[in-house]
Amino acid sequence: MATNSIHSFTAMEEEAILNASLEHSLLALLIDESSSMYSIKETADMAIDVFLRVLRSFEDVSGVLDLAVGKYNDAYTMVQPFRAVSNSLEAYQISPDGCTRADIAIPAMLDAVQEYKHSVLKPNKVAYHRAFVFHITDGASQGDLTDAAYMVRKLEASKSIVFYTIAVPGANIEQIKLYCQNIIDLTNEGEKLDEVLPRVLAAIATLSASGAAAKSGSSAIAATVNDGAASKAAAILSSFGLEEK
Repeated sequence: MATNSIHSFTAMEEEAILNASLEHSLLALLIDESSSMYSIKETADMAIDVFLRVLRSFEDVSGVLDLAVGKYNDAYTMVQPFRAVSNSLEAYQISPDGCTRADIAIPAMLDAVQEYKHSVLKPNKVAYHRAFVFHITDGASQGDLTDAAYMVRKLEASKSIVFYTIAVPGANIEQIKLYCQNIIDLTNEGEKLDEVLPRVLAAIATLSASGAAAKSGSSAIAATVNDGAASKAAAILSSFGLEEK
């Protein structure tokens, strides 16, 4: 498999807003790709593959759920701008290198969320719900997180986003608490991480699809999501101390 396997789309397909008459949900995944992530690269790759595969399995929801993927080490890179899940990445593998600059990456991803809402969805009169941002990290940011913390608090208070951090072994929980209240703490799951991390990302994908279906305004789309699967996914995240928002 290629390092970054992306389905080839035409510019029109990439830019198209699918199901524009329905309400959209936004989902962003921000991945720490600093050099320390090399020790769990295989597990991270597998978990991200599961996440993308589960999202795409909800075919009826894929036009009302818009996904963005970003990565960072010394700098931030948008791997995939927001687009419908059906026109999304099919696979992605991380490339660990460099240091951990969450202080740069978190504001950049949040800016991308707001830009998509205000420059793409609003001008096209597409209704949307608050965005869910999931951040995966195994370390501690080497920069000042004051601005990142302020942005997260401000956007959460205005109901614009909900921000979660998935802390894998090595992550500095006390530092994460400076900018994030919703932490999925996997720092003690080292021996079982290859089992736990894919399960957590699958649960996130399932709940995201379920939420998007329920909020879409289409009873036909809402009916396609398995309530049992959503309940099971919520229970998985709850077992790691996270309540569904």
